[in-house]
Amino acid sequence: MFQIIEIKLYELHNPEYLQVIKLLLKMCANKGVVALKIVDEYNNMQTMYLKLDGIYQQQLGSTITGRIEKSDFRRDRAITGIVMYVDSNTYYFDEAIAEAAVILKADLAKYGSSIARANYATESTILDNIAKEWKTIPKMVDAVKLLSLEAWVEELEAANVEFADLYLLRNTETSALPDDTVGKLRVEADALYLELSKMLESQGRVSKFVPPFDSAIREWNTILEDYNTMIARRQAAPKTEEKDEVVP
Repeated sequence: MFQIIEIKLYELHNPEYLQVIKLLLKMCANKGVVALKIVDEYNNMQTMYLKLDGIYQQQLGSTITGRIEKSDFRRDRAITGIVMYVDSNTYYFDEAIAEAAVILKADLAKYGSSIARANYATESTILDNIAKEWKTIPKMVDAVKLLSLEAWVEELEAANVEFADLYLLRNTETSALPDDTVGKLRVEADALYLELSKMLESQGRVSKFVPPFDSAIREWNTILEDYNTMIARRQAAPKTEEKDEVVP
């Protein structure tokens, strides 16, 4: 039977959300919104899409965004390098150095195996803790010295401080943008999506799903099925905190 399938819109990241709406609107336009008898609902959704996309692009285009990503990459490299170096030294032939590496590896382990993949806030806290502990706790300080990791720790701390400063600056810049944000507008867009999909399905039912209703609903469902599959795969993947989207 011709029925529009469900999709968990809240599971979509902002770029995915915008792409879904764009594809559905394009499909409706190609079929003919007058023939589908969804002119008002289509126009409302189209207006919201343009507003959403405009604000998303404005926020995405923050002058600080590129510097934040570069700074995050810098600190990711630092912690990844430290983890790899420490791990390799647990096999060192000098027992004292190997023991020092084991101490540091155990300390790193308490933060999980994917520090560099944690979200911005979590990674910032973890790296701050590591830098402070390795520069103040005696046995950590001794282990760092034995492994000659002082420069690595300094780089890790500097990169993390730089990132924090840029992130704060970006938030200050973003606060000067219009009150409407992608997150707030998505709530309104969700309601408009439901109105559009229900009207299409209702008009199709009244028309007994003659063309173009039959193909329109099939194509609508095909689009949703693709994104539902993507959502399912993401949910089935190993649970690791994802990096934040650049846009709040």
